[in-house]
Amino acid sequence: MSPSTNPFPNLPLDVERLILECAAEHDRAMALQLACLSKRVEQWIEPIIYRRVSIEYRWQAEAFLRTIESSSKPASFFANYVKAVCFAYGIKFPQATKILATCPNISSLACWIEPTQHSVETEDEDAPKTDYLNVVKLSRTVSAAHIRPRRLSVTLSHLLCTPDPDFTASLLSNVTHLDIYQGSQYFQDWSWTGFGELNNLTHVSFDLSVSSPLETVHHFLARCPKSVQLCLVQFTTRDSMIDSIEEFFSLEQRVQKMIAGDVDPRIVVGTTEPLKEGSKFAGSVVVRPYEEVVKDWSYTPDGQNDAWMEAEEIQCRRVKI
Repeated sequence: MSPSTNPFPNLPLDVERLILECAAEHDRAMALQLACLSKRVEQWIEPIIYRRVSIEYRWQAEAFLRTIESSSKPASFFANYVKAVCFAYGIKFPQATKILATCPNISSLACWIEPTQHSVETEDEDAPKTDYLNVVKLSRTVSAAHIRPRRLSVTLSHLLCTPDPDFTASLLSNVTHLDIYQGSQYFQDWSWTGFGELNNLTHVSFDLSVSSPLETVHHFLARCPKSVQLCLVQFTTRDSMIDSIEEFFSLEQRVQKMIAGDVDPRIVVGTTEPLKEGSKFAGSVVVRPYEEVVKDWSYTPDGQNDAWMEAEEIQCRRVKI
């Protein structure tokens, strides 16, 4: 490293590294700039850059795969350093499969890809069948790569490739924080095999339409393992006649009791939809718009200012009242 590129010429090397790594941890844009300072700094910073991978669009998946394929780094680099992966709606199952095969040692995985979205994009009659086969390949890759995250947000029927999820699957064996994405409408049809034995599970969440019966929440809690300390119920007005989530909270007294913690202290109510300004529910409900949800599962270090932490704070405030 030449004097012109050394930002701390009078500091010991280990102290310099610590300062730069701390800066990179808290600012991704800064991390990308720091990696360009020198080869030495690049070696320090690149593991931080690739620690969390968020892919919302197909071009991002293609760019990341090109990086993997053209990189001079050994395959073990991505296997060792990629710890969190978030797949949003805009990518294909084959891309996700390749990425997960390369990055099996992740501790956090969010996968919100929907099979039907790809078949809609084409007039090919074989598209639905092809997409199903791609789901099967992804599921097999997850199993073969022994992916066992601690934090997981997925449509279980897709990733486990079955309409009735088997909770004894190896994918779920280490999970402490589970977000069941778009699955509550099928809860009554599931057999819930092995769910009560997920003894590592402490935090669980699922989205629930305001038009769904509230008994869904009670039936779900009755099946939870004893280790569960928090259940975040994310209400949505999607596919309902309700104009706003504020209106639903104001009209539904049973939900108000959930918000207050009077139904079950494990329940915390949340939504991805905005409350009105000055809402009486502000501070008592977890409000995370889509951008914040992506951030929670992408760039936010575990337990720092994410939806889970906000829900825990609400639980603590209720106890003090």
